[in-house]
Amino acid sequence: MHASALISMHVKVKKENMIMKTSESNINSASTDFKRTIVPFQEQTIRNNFMFGEVMKDGNNCKEFLELVLNKKICELRIIQNEKSILPHPDYHGVRLDVFVRDDEGTSYNIEMQVARDHIEQRARYYHSQMDAELLLAGNKYNELPKSYVIFICCHDPLKMKKYVYNIVSRCNEVPELEYGDGVQTIFLSTKGTNDSEVSAEIIKFLKYVGADLRESTRDFESEFVKKLQASIARIKQMRGKEAEYMNTELIMQDRYDAGKAEGRVEERDSLILNALEKLPDAFKVSEILGLSVEYVLKVANEHNISLK
Repeated sequence: MHASALISMHVKVKKENMIMKTSESNINSASTDFKRTIVPFQEQTIRNNFMFGEVMKDGNNCKEFLELVLNKKICELRIIQNEKSILPHPDYHGVRLDVFVRDDEGTSYNIEMQVARDHIEQRARYYHSQMDAELLLAGNKYNELPKSYVIFICCHDPLKMKKYVYNIVSRCNEVPELEYGDGVQTIFLSTKGTNDSEVSAEIIKFLKYVGADLRESTRDFESEFVKKLQASIARIKQMRGKEAEYMNTELIMQDRYDAGKAEGRVEERDSLILNALEKLPDAFKVSEILGLSVEYVLKVANEHNISLK
């Protein structure tokens, strides 16, 4: 059964001045006094958001990942929209999803290679709320909201309890055994867990693979699933055009952060769109990278007589 996954690339890039290169190429910092170098495409591992998204475009990889984490069979994953960005209006702060899929029962899954370390619980809450808001804006009723999962894969321990897996569901304090049926579940996966006896060996092998550096990531993890992911990455790195797509995305995101994200400043936001379209004349891809609606990007392009693909 073929399945399709949706990708959005979250590339965190900082301001120019100091250059920092670390073994973990995806580390995100709140500081704007430095930027990291753009790590060469061939040196990226599955930890990189772009690479993770490309790997999960293979719906079979995505399906097997979900079945591993959730310990249940999924009949089929359905495509929602290629490269998913949730943004009801260009002036609002939206959310871009690394991987966003729905199964044949309508359950929504958002999977993130989450590099940010701060306020992770609130981040998950926000992602859930945005997923629900999109469905309601599309005309769905509250009682039609499907089950939803937000899954963060972390190279740190988000809750500081040394667990590989944290399953978060709503409960009633007065009746702990009663499940609160809001259909919302958050899962944090951590490469820093130590509770080996409580977690399946396959999940541990996958997380060890995620936490590995470039050289270590090519070793034999004695996992058929990891072998498939390694083969996918090797194939992606040989695909024509992928390196250029990766570099264009990095450069556009660097412009975004250099412009202070241009939130609430129309002139700066429009300038950012124009600069992005010069590098990548594709309104849809630029809208996804910048987290703006494609309609707004097209409006700016038309106002400045820019020819697009």
